[in-house]
Amino acid sequence: MRLAYLNILRYLNTHTVSPKHLRNRIRLMRGYQNRNTRIAAFPVVLQIEITNRCNLECIMCPRQGITRPVGDMDPALFYKIIDEAVGKVEIAILHLLGESMLNPHLYEMIDYCCKAGIRTVLSTNATLLTEENAWRLRRSKLDVLILSLDGFYPETYEIIRRNASYQKTREKIERFLKLPPLNHPHTVIQVIRMKETEGELRNFLNFWKNYPVQALIKPFTRWQGDIASINELDNHSNNSQIDGLRDKVCDRAWQWLTVYQDGTVVPCCRDYDGAYPVGNLKKASVNEVWNGELMVRFREQHLQGREQVTICHSCDYNPPIADSTLARLGLTLLDMYTVTRLMYDLEYGMEE
Repeated sequence: MRLAYLNILRYLNTHTVSPKHLRNRIRLMRGYQNRNTRIAAFPVVLQIEITNRCNLECIMCPRQGITRPVGDMDPALFYKIIDEAVGKVEIAILHLLGESMLNPHLYEMIDYCCKAGIRTVLSTNATLLTEENAWRLRRSKLDVLILSLDGFYPETYEIIRRNASYQKTREKIERFLKLPPLNHPHTVIQVIRMKETEGELRNFLNFWKNYPVQALIKPFTRWQGDIASINELDNHSNNSQIDGLRDKVCDRAWQWLTVYQDGTVVPCCRDYDGAYPVGNLKKASVNEVWNGELMVRFREQHLQGREQVTICHSCDYNPPIADSTLARLGLTLLDMYTVTRLMYDLEYGMEE
C-alpha cells in the first residue's frame, strides 16, 4: 500500500505547482489551523448539485425525506458559478442528492469546467449508461467517473438500489468499460460497506479487478446521523466513536462549498435538506457567501463544538487534517485532483 504514494508523481499537474493555487491552499490551511471564521482564500472544492432528481430510491440515501425543491440547475447559474471560480477552485464535484445523468446539460457543464481549468468528478448509479451516454462520457473532458454498484448479487443490489435491475446495470457498466479510450476518464467502481453488502465485498473486488476500472470499498456514510433507518445499515460506526469526533473541527466549512440545484449554498454536503442555508448564488457571488455573515456564524457555532450544530452533532465524518500533520501538509502542497486520486489509492483500500 505504501507504494501507492509513488503515484503522486503521475498525478501532479499544473495546479500542483501553480503559485496562485498553492498560495490559496496555504491561506485555507492557515485559516483552518488558526480557527479563523473569515477566510482570506477561496474554497478549493465546489460540490455542485446539477440535479436532485433521481430515478432510484436507495435505502442508504436521505433523498426520500427532503422537503426542498426538486429540479435541475439552470445552466446559466452553473456557468456563473464556474466563472467566479476560475483560477481558484481546483475540483468541481457534479453530484449530490440526485442522478446527474438526468440533467440534459451535463456534458456542456463538464466541458465548461474543463475550459475553465477546473477538474471534474461525477458519480452515477449507471442505470442511465446507455450506449450513447457511454460514448459521450468516454469522449468528454470528465476527469473522474464513479460507478456505484452496491452489491455483487442481484438480490442484494436490488434491495439496496430500489427500481434498478442488477443485470441490466452490470451489462451497461461492462459495455462502457470496453469502450476506448480505456484510461479516460479515470473510472472507479465502488460498493458501499454496509450490513447488506458485508459478505460480498471480496467477491466484488475479485470480479471487477479483471476490468479496466479501479474497484473500491466505500465506507458507509450516516449523513447527519439523524435517520434511524440509515444508521441501522451501518455495521462499523457506533455512538461512542461518533461521540469521540465531537471535539474535532471539521475541515469542510474551511475547504469546500456545497451548492444545491436552486443556487442555495450550505456549509456541508451532508446538510441534505438545507438546515443551514448560508446564501444563494442567484443573488450573491461565491466569495460573498463564502465569507458572508451566515457562513461566518456557522463556523463560529462549529468551533464551539459539534453538539452545537444540528447537522454536525451526530455526523460520522472524521476530518483527516484534524489530527494528522501529514494530511495537513498534503492538502497544502498537493492540489485536490492529486489528493482525490491518492485517496482512491490509499484511503478506501483495495482489500476487504
